[in-house]
Amino acid sequence: MQNRINLLSPSAEAKRQVGNRPSQGLIIATVVVVVLSVAAYGCIFFLNARTEAKIEENRNKIEKLAHVSAVISEFKRVSGEKSETEGAVNKIIAAKPVLTKCMDEAAKLLPPSVVLRSMNLTANPRGINIKGTAPSHLVIAQFQGNLLDSEILKNAFIRQSIRDERTGAVNFELLITPEEGGMKQ
Repeated sequence: MQNRINLLSPSAEAKRQVGNRPSQGLIIATVVVVVLSVAAYGCIFFLNARTEAKIEENRNKIEKLAHVSAVISEFKRVSGEKSETEGAVNKIIAAKPVLTKCMDEAAKLLPPSVVLRSMNLTANPRGINIKGTAPSHLVIAQFQGNLLDSEILKNAFIRQSIRDERTGAVNFELLITPEEGGMKQ
């Protein structure tokens, strides 16, 4: 058997054909790079979509929490107002017996010629505002003296005393305050 060996150099045409054709290793490497690029793009696209979904979910949660926070703030404000109101009501309830006694005492000490127009509770200072009409300033001073002699009243202060020129009567306003314990020591 004979083997043929060509000792002549290949022709230029044959060299060009072999040189223009890519090698199998290069083709495989290119395919691997393309496949890996597609896989990486798919992963990035998937992760981006998942991140956007999480961001939207978190936005919805934030909106709900903002609403809940507003409701909690309103609840705290209303609770504070309720506590303040309850405190004021409790103070009035606690003071009611003393102030009621003061009103009764003022009515008992009223001179016969004095006409009361109103008796109102005051918060600051805690007491009773009395408005009325008397025939003279002397009668109002007598009424004030009677109130000051009382055992349950701390003070009787004449706020206003004005003579009505038409009728000659004196319109007055007095503020009485109770003793803290309800009785003078």
